[in-house]
Amino acid sequence: MEKWDRNTQLLISAAIGVSRTIGGLPLEHPFDTIRTRWQANPAHYQNFLIVVREIYMSKGFLGFYSGAIPNTTRRAIKQIYRWPMMLFFPNFYRDHILSDCICQNYPRLPKILTGLSIANFEVLVINPFERLKVWLMTSPKRISVFEFFRKH
Repeated sequence: MEKWDRNTQLLISAAIGVSRTIGGLPLEHPFDTIRTRWQANPAHYQNFLIVVREIYMSKGFLGFYSGAIPNTTRRAIKQIYRWPMMLFFPNFYRDHILSDCICQNYPRLPKILTGLSIANFEVLVINPFERLKVWLMTSPKRISVFEFFRKH
């Protein structure tokens, strides 16, 4: 029964993380697009309104959502694995990897290893989506995700 409860906790934490991503993204993504464009070329943009005007003039209203698909995918994947990993890995390291002596001498080591594991996973899985998102946001032309993968 305890194992079922643990699995249920992991699934619930993943579902909550995904719902946070899907719920907040429609409001957050336009601001992320503006910030990314501004940071990509700070000398060109003097203020917020210039960035907004240029995005709207070059890509229309949907320009504020350029890069939304890889951003949603990246954030959903991140939320699916992050919270379950944070719950599961410390106990996994404590029970299966580290000896009792090491755990007693270094009680925070399982959490440190958990953080390193999550960081390494993000480098391999999440960063390519982040690069795609930034490229789509800063691209001068409107291009679809499928065109990006065909060309790159």
